[in-house]
Amino acid sequence: MVATIQQVEQVTGAVREGDSHRALDLIHGLDLSDEQAVEIVRACAERNEPVIASVVLRGRSLVTDGEHPLVVAARAGHFAMIHMLAKRSDTTDAIVLEAFAATHEYRAVAGPSPGDGDWTYSEFLRVMRMRELRDPREGRYDDDYDEDEDGDDEYEDDEEEYDDILTGLEEGDLEPLRDALAGGLAPDHEISGVTLMEFAIDFNSVDAVKLLMGAGASTTSAVGRAAGWGFVELVEVMLDSGCEATGEAVCEALTSDDPLPILELLLSRGAPAETRRDDGMTAVEVAIYEGRPKAVSLLIEHGASAPEAALEQARRQARELR
Repeated sequence: MVATIQQVEQVTGAVREGDSHRALDLIHGLDLSDEQAVEIVRACAERNEPVIASVVLRGRSLVTDGEHPLVVAARAGHFAMIHMLAKRSDTTDAIVLEAFAATHEYRAVAGPSPGDGDWTYSEFLRVMRMRELRDPREGRYDDDYDEDEDGDDEYEDDEEEYDDILTGLEEGDLEPLRDALAGGLAPDHEISGVTLMEFAIDFNSVDAVKLLMGAGASTTSAVGRAAGWGFVELVEVMLDSGCEATGEAVCEALTSDDPLPILELLLSRGAPAETRRDDGMTAVEVAIYEGRPKAVSLLIEHGASAPEAALEQARRQARELR
């Protein structure tokens, strides 16, 4: 039987009061409709409660005709919620653009989070895990964010000139990239705000990554990017080539569809289990919010600490997965 209006109101009330344990207890066993799930997740977005939203969304994709919770989270600067909703909800270009604008509105008031820097649009797309790497704003987003100091469109980056390279990366043909590098193209060149290395990683092109590394391309955050996609072979290649197994990569791996193989690889190569993401969440908290009880155990085995409340949530998730 679908949950009653009163039951949903009790849950959202507990969320807004900051009583997460009561909210989780109330949710347990409820049969929520899609509309009811959206209502609760919106409340979670307001209060930055990704763990509760993750429980609500387990096994369903969040689709809504009203204001998307992602936009609510972006407006409030709740980046933990943004990360979680990016993985657990349906998003269209329009929703992504609205959330991106809301993020900038928040930062105009609050400033960037410590260590977080200034998100470019390409970085926002990366966090959103969108595989459509071409800039969707053209002709649809007339605002200050797509203009440089001279008033020109900063993403008007003659993609057609580099179309052979991008098509080659997608199809596994490295000749256009190899020829361009030989002709003087910088290995860290950006196309529409995305570096060649980022394109190579997103297309899971091991050979292209090797080529760019050999040409001297920057590998900053490269392991984390590949880990977030779940590309085990690519992560191993980069580690074998001298890249560091970072805490960032550990946290990114936890958001992939199958985190354990990459997590085990990273930890075996010296990555810290006790680490935090830029939004302040520890790796254990990310694992819990992503519904990964086995990853929680693995992190603790490698020295990560966790409060009892977090461990209890992981145990609950493990019981539900049995």
